[in-house]
Amino acid sequence: MKIEQHRNIIGNVKTLTIKREGRDYYAIFTAEQVTNPKKTEDTNPVGIDMGPNNFIALSDGKTIQKPKFFRKKEKRIAHWQRIIARRDKGSKRREKAKFHLQ
Repeated sequence: MKIEQHRNIIGNVKTLTIKREGRDYYAIFTAEQVTNPKKTEDTNPVGIDMGPNNFIALSDGKTIQKPKFFRKKEKRIAHWQRIIARRDKGSKRREKAKFHLQ
């Protein structure tokens, strides 16, 4: 199988997963790499709290909201669901529309 590799694999390859999204296939490599982290003296530690209202609340008062992935794609999903509902079951055009929705 040919692979279009967009990044070099660093380290020893441990697993390979083939993933299918719509009509596209993706090869996912998991590699193990030995690193030596740089030792730095932390002068300003920050505590992190994950909660139901805020995604992350930091001890210095900053809050980070949850990413809204579904809300960003909601109109596109609804559009393709309406198209699929109009197509005949088992038809080639319905299958193509399902790939668009995926």
